[in-house]
Amino acid sequence: MKTIFKLHVLLIVIALLLSACGGAATVAPTQIPATEAPVVTEAPVIEAPTEPPAVEAPTEPPKPEATKEPPVAEEPITISWFEHLSTEWGNEWFDKATADFEAKTGIHVERISAPWNDLWPKMTTWMQSDEMPDVYGTWAGWTASLDRNNAMADLKPLIPTLADPAEFEANQGAMWPGIGEFNNKLVMVPWWLQPYGLFYNKEAFAEKGYKVPSTWDELRTLLEQMKADGVNGMEMTWGVPAESGIHFTYLQWMWRLLGAGGALTDSAGNPAFNTPEGKLAMQYWADLFNDGLLMPGSEAATVQQNRGDFCAGKTLMIIDGPWMGATCETMGSEFTVEMAPGLCGEKTCGNVVYPWYFVVAENSKNKEAALKFIDYLTSDPIASDFSKTFSISMANPIRYEDEDYKNNPITGKIQALLAVEGNAPLPPTMNAEEVQAMVGTEWQKVLFGQQTVEEAIASIEKQWNEITAK
Repeated sequence: MKTIFKLHVLLIVIALLLSACGGAATVAPTQIPATEAPVVTEAPVIEAPTEPPAVEAPTEPPKPEATKEPPVAEEPITISWFEHLSTEWGNEWFDKATADFEAKTGIHVERISAPWNDLWPKMTTWMQSDEMPDVYGTWAGWTASLDRNNAMADLKPLIPTLADPAEFEANQGAMWPGIGEFNNKLVMVPWWLQPYGLFYNKEAFAEKGYKVPSTWDELRTLLEQMKADGVNGMEMTWGVPAESGIHFTYLQWMWRLLGAGGALTDSAGNPAFNTPEGKLAMQYWADLFNDGLLMPGSEAATVQQNRGDFCAGKTLMIIDGPWMGATCETMGSEFTVEMAPGLCGEKTCGNVVYPWYFVVAENSKNKEAALKFIDYLTSDPIASDFSKTFSISMANPIRYEDEDYKNNPITGKIQALLAVEGNAPLPPTMNAEEVQAMVGTEWQKVLFGQQTVEEAIASIEKQWNEITAK
């Protein structure tokens, strides 16, 4: 009983102590069964504490987006163009043409220029290392060797990628359809197509009263008259055989041979000159030389010497290509270079036709861009501008009906010459450079009296077959 009482007192004391502490919660005493009713003190009502208002979590600033890497710019396409014309006519037109093409297409053109005599040596080196430029110029004499070395791309599969394939095909084959084909492939695009010819100093002819010859016999008669007047009528390029080979082989011997009714080669490119016509043609030039009707020193004259003497007025005629107007203008000539209307022989008035071609290299990694550049250069506006600038007859017929073209002293003669029966293009010849050098060497033996024309022709035919069979 004492124990229960003591416990009861202790609980009351604790309650009082808790009550004295402000804000302390009152603990209700544990009810214990007792015989005496305990005095119950009512505990104060304590309100439940109010929960503080919820605090919103601070808003996190938006994370910056990851910086995007700028797109990697594609490398611009670059193509290379190997040409020799700027070395003769200056850089101005060629620089502008390539710059305009770059601005129009975004394709960069790296121009590689070299003089004519360096073209084939460089191309031979590049062919062996499979490093031909994307676009390069060529003439028919090199076609067979380029084809054998797989240096020319077939253009037919590429033509549909052009903006106007139909116009391109029409322009490149306007004069002679299929002229750029070889071994059943379209491997060349003609830039110009024109005949070699006889060019003369118009003002000097008028001053001296000379009649422009129209036949090979009249040319000899005129040279006889000029010799009697003490005038150097014409100089030949018969110097270094490797350099003069093309000039004698094609410009003189082949041209005179066509007039006699013969041919230099057959349709397969094999020799066809060991004939009476072939001998007549070679003898014609030998007689002019032996009779002193040519400028002294012709047997040793180079290409540049011949052109330089004509443009300086030292000779009054030259057999060459239609670029002679631009060549003499570049050299500062003050006279008019006019083209003769043609020279007829015993059978025909046929001319040697000279196409200059564009080729896309087979090893090019940018064939479509390369053909797009060729398409640009052969297009109407560019072909027209080139023709006006250099008095050149383009394969593209855009200028044929222009009055200034028809009245030009050179281009005004070309369309009639191209229409003459008996014309023949330069034949594709395997190892053409070696063949031409050989012909030049054998021809000089005739000039120096070391062999007759008959002996020279037999020797040339034998060596020609040996060289082309390599």
